[in-house]
Amino acid sequence: MDQQERKERFNETLAGRVMSEYIRIINIPIRMKKDFDLLMDDIKNLLGYDRSEDRTPFSWPRPRGVGSTTMGITVKTSYLFWKWFLSGGKENLKRYNNENGTKIVIMQEQTIRQTDLNRLCLLLRIQIKECYQNAKKRAPEIRIRHNKVEINGVGTYDPVVLCHRLKWKVPEWHGTPLEELMDLRLKKEQEAGSLILGDLALPGLTAEEQAEGRMLQANKENWSEVVKKKKRPSTENREESGQPKKYKKVTDRERLGDYCGETVHSIPHFTDAVIQWVEQVARIPVDGTLERPDVCIIEVASLPCGEGNGLTVLQQKETRRKKEVSGLPHKS
Repeated sequence: MDQQERKERFNETLAGRVMSEYIRIINIPIRMKKDFDLLMDDIKNLLGYDRSEDRTPFSWPRPRGVGSTTMGITVKTSYLFWKWFLSGGKENLKRYNNENGTKIVIMQEQTIRQTDLNRLCLLLRIQIKECYQNAKKRAPEIRIRHNKVEINGVGTYDPVVLCHRLKWKVPEWHGTPLEELMDLRLKKEQEAGSLILGDLALPGLTAEEQAEGRMLQANKENWSEVVKKKKRPSTENREESGQPKKYKKVTDRERLGDYCGETVHSIPHFTDAVIQWVEQVARIPVDGTLERPDVCIIEVASLPCGEGNGLTVLQQKETRRKKEVSGLPHKS
């Protein structure tokens, strides 16, 4: 280990020790907003924390963000409280959320590396489930524990190792580079050329289904930035003809006659593909809370199925919409 790596590991360890004393409380209903000391008392009461020997379970509160309906704070906590919360306080919070229709979350603060490992785990879980959804199959139970992805009946994997074993490049990832997130031991083996990671097949999916599901995901833009108008879709995602590359999979299969034999009738399968992409985008978290958005504004451009047929896609989307979901399609 060279001196630079030694310093980086020391700084990471030191930061982890400091951050472990702080907790993040998010999704607090905005109606609970008040003076920090009073808010801390409310949270302590809703959790049912009554340790008289712990005089300061919360201290140094700081705002973490305020939205239209929820807010978040960061506070320094005591060892007694955190030990109690892990042993039984979680159940009290879960019960309170169920009874009051809230989604308050309490989690320990983490370093940037730990946060990105957890975010990568969440991204992989979403993508694995989408592969099964695209294949119209039921996904196995997937849990995230200690920054590891646990796939029921398969095993528990480091997220970086899982990317390598699935042979996924993950262009959607915009956090710390995967090489920097890799475990130090594995990183050394990779540099020495002795690292061997076998391929991993998702249970119940054929290689074609797994590849097709991944292809649909790989064609996505960074939708959180697109929605916030911070980024325009790049020209790299278009063919020379101007048609988006995400339609290429459909057109290639169309030319092979997979949809209608020798007859080309583009509307049904293009409609299905466009609706599927819209539904996938609508489920992507964009506000940092890992919750599905309540409201989405999605623009579908350059439909390769004729000027008059864009409306058909919107009509089909409206027809398939569930009653409890509101939608307003518009064609310009």
